[in-house]
Amino acid sequence: MKKRSWLVIAVVLTALAAVPSAYAHAILQQSAPSSNSIYPTSPKAVGLRFNEAVETAFGSIRVYDCGGKRVDSGKIIRPSKKQVAVALDRKLVQGTYTVTWRVISADSHPVAGAFVFNVKKPTSSTCAQVFNAKTPQSVATFLVDGSVAGTWRFEGRRVVTEPFGRLDSATRRELDAEAERLAQFHL
Repeated sequence: MKKRSWLVIAVVLTALAAVPSAYAHAILQQSAPSSNSIYPTSPKAVGLRFNEAVETAFGSIRVYDCGGKRVDSGKIIRPSKKQVAVALDRKLVQGTYTVTWRVISADSHPVAGAFVFNVKKPTSSTCAQVFNAKTPQSVATFLVDGSVAGTWRFEGRRVVTEPFGRLDSATRRELDAEAERLAQFHL
């Protein structure tokens, strides 16, 4: 009886070890342009590659300029089952651009995210919030010493800050205080 119990436990553990990827959501592995990159010239498209096949029938990729105006063509391109892209409908001028995306992962869960990239150099002021009530999250960029230093996004009634690098403690406290003030307007 003891031998049989160990066999059952071994089979269950093997099955559990073999399936975790079936329950994982799609993960963005690469983007072009990459997050917080500085391109010397305007890219022709924005592309995303995920760790698994994704569905875009109810998804989107959008690119906004710093004023909150869309600069993408609106038509999703599918180079492969794991890749999605969108062409830009114009040559981008110098400044900061925000990419927002939403796809459906293989396990049927929606997955969304956002990042910024720059053409020639970052915009020297805070960019407009580019999401509206129909998008799953709200994201805006913030600046430290005139350079884009990260993003904020709304999660329910909280504002989460995501710096691109290390911030000194005084800057971090100031940023967190500003995030709390922003959260009051998002209720």
